[in-house]
Amino acid sequence: MRDVSHQATGAHALGLAAFNRNMLGKFARGIGPSRDFCSYWEIDKWDRPAPVDYKNDQDFWYNLTANFDVLDACWRQYQWSGDKTYVEDPAFLEFYRRSVKEYIEAWDKDRDGIPEHRPEYGYRGLGGYDEGPFSDNALYASDLIAAMARAFESYSGFLEIRGENATAVALRERAAGLRTMYDGSWWSDEKGKYADGRVQGARSSFRT
Repeated sequence: MRDVSHQATGAHALGLAAFNRNMLGKFARGIGPSRDFCSYWEIDKWDRPAPVDYKNDQDFWYNLTANFDVLDACWRQYQWSGDKTYVEDPAFLEFYRRSVKEYIEAWDKDRDGIPEHRPEYGYRGLGGYDEGPFSDNALYASDLIAAMARAFESYSGFLEIRGENATAVALRERAAGLRTMYDGSWWSDEKGKYADGRVQGARSSFRT
């Protein structure tokens, strides 16, 4: 999910728009309540969740940033291609809606509006794309905050096209709130940088 999202624009420039739509559509169709509204982190050439990272719906690898990244990639691909599939296909629409609602609710145990990782989850629901030692104790990382804010704005774009303006405005306000929170509480004058993330039992964490 991460790699397709991050490489979709380059693929489009190479004439691979149809391949982007196919792959993003596979991930959109993979979202499911039995996985707490995660999709499949990897899908192999046999159209199945890749066995290396998926055993069953309770035992699989997942980075929580992924849904938001895929949603934003769909918006960018729509802007590049004008392909109405991204605006009209029920599978895409369901993925967008669930990613900004049920997905967050399923992983937001402390009800602060941000999905988080807990140590007992293991590698199911990592709080960001950092897969090193930091991820072991991280509730969520800065990339998750950034991707959420971007996804809210991207989904707002889709909603405005469909005439759902009130919901679009509310999502843009949520995106603005995340950015205000990040700028206000994640910056350290002493260290001269933003925190990498929030860790278990602490407000934030900085790496040297």
